[in-house]
Amino acid sequence: MLRTMNPPPRAPASAPRAPRLGLLVFGLLVLTAPPVAMGVVRLVGMGLGRETLPDHARLMTQPAFLGAHIVSASLFVTLGALQFAPALRRSGLHARLGRFVALAGGVAAATGLGLVATLPYGEGEGLLLRGLRVVSGLALATCVCLGLLALRAPRDLRRHRAWMMRAYATGAATGTQFLIALPYASIVAEPSQEVLVLLLAVAWGINLAVAEWVRRRPQPQSVRWEAA
Repeated sequence: MLRTMNPPPRAPASAPRAPRLGLLVFGLLVLTAPPVAMGVVRLVGMGLGRETLPDHARLMTQPAFLGAHIVSASLFVTLGALQFAPALRRSGLHARLGRFVALAGGVAAATGLGLVATLPYGEGEGLLLRGLRVVSGLALATCVCLGLLALRAPRDLRRHRAWMMRAYATGAATGTQFLIALPYASIVAEPSQEVLVLLLAVAWGINLAVAEWVRRRPQPQSVRWEAA
């Protein structure tokens, strides 16, 4: 009598996507590393009272806003990248860490707007560039607020995830701008105000487009989205 053998169970079709999310976390950390590193150098210069980066004297007219913005923005883009890690979401740390991410994003937006409102104009800086920075700061604050409001009853985790991803995309636009501006400055010339505005707008658009693409991808069944 022939014995029938049951075929081995198949892994869920979405299981291979988890490592890709791991690569996404690594890519985000690499993308945001340059502005975070520049922020650390700026903080060291503030502590030593030395000009470690250009524009030191102008920025030091508002040291409290500047220091708080560097720290909060660095925490936001670093801890925010970790929120995409499947292991973090499965462990339940996503919700607890998310509180700090949202707080850091709100402080980064508020202090960024404070810097725009109080700092004297820099060389080659005009209303166009400042206006775009205001829009960016307001967009970050709005996305964070909408993300938090989605957690109120009735909780909508999909809407929460969507708005927090848009908030991260907005906050991480500085890293994308740096990635675009570096070859431009090396090959063409030092970016003018108009070019900086264009680069920031392009970086913002790229980040938001990628965020929407990632958000719409099917998620692994083993990954459970949690929120505060």
